[in-house]
Amino acid sequence: MLISKRSRKTETDDSRFRSRFRDAEVNFPLRQYMRCRDAFAQRIIHSVILTGIVVALMLFGRTLHHLFERHGMHLNPWYERFCLLALALVCLVILRRIWGHLGSLPELRRDMREYNRQIHDPRD
Repeated sequence: MLISKRSRKTETDDSRFRSRFRDAEVNFPLRQYMRCRDAFAQRIIHSVILTGIVVALMLFGRTLHHLFERHGMHLNPWYERFCLLALALVCLVILRRIWGHLGSLPELRRDMREYNRQIHDPRD
């Protein structure tokens, strides 16, 4: 009977090297604080990047409007409207994501304060 490498790897006895930090039932405040801090920084960076994308899309929409104004006089005016509407919908979807990221920041700050309190007051 052949055993694949994957199954052999899972059968090894690594109980001597098991880390208490990997256990799901143990909740270490420092680890949770660091996770919250990373998530907080990640949400801020994503919000800044997404805001830059929205600004770039708005500038592109303005350029698109000028393009239709100069070179699309003989075209149906609905072409420009559909293009700008599609661009506005993309901007709204991105703005919704930014709103979600910014809305979760107070909750993350609250969690960070709680974990920081637990770290500095280990009697709990």
